[in-house]
Amino acid sequence: MIQDTTNIDLTSHPATSGIGYLDNAKSFRLKVHSTFAASTNGVPLGIINQQVWARDIEDLGIAKNCRQRETKEKESQRWLDGLNQTQELVVKETTVVTMADSEADIFDLFRQE
Repeated sequence: MIQDTTNIDLTSHPATSGIGYLDNAKSFRLKVHSTFAASTNGVPLGIINQQVWARDIEDLGIAKNCRQRETKEKESQRWLDGLNQTQELVVKETTVVTMADSEADIFDLFRQE
């Protein structure tokens, strides 16, 4: 399973509403986190989990206090949700390897069984 997050940049569409920010109040984007299945031979099998969200502008700057919040209250939860969905959908007899970039380097993910 391959997990990654991407941004859909809608900054150049000013008439669009309900879009969250990315890094500042002037860049508007949706966040999309996907868990993509592939065989050991690299054959794409499809998306098994996808989460889409928009950040609330009132939360701009909240990352400064990230160490005071639990993972389930942060965007980092997306990695755990992708792993949990994988474990629910794939039969127990199948060995699954989850791959992600360094953004998934969080203790709670490594602690999962």
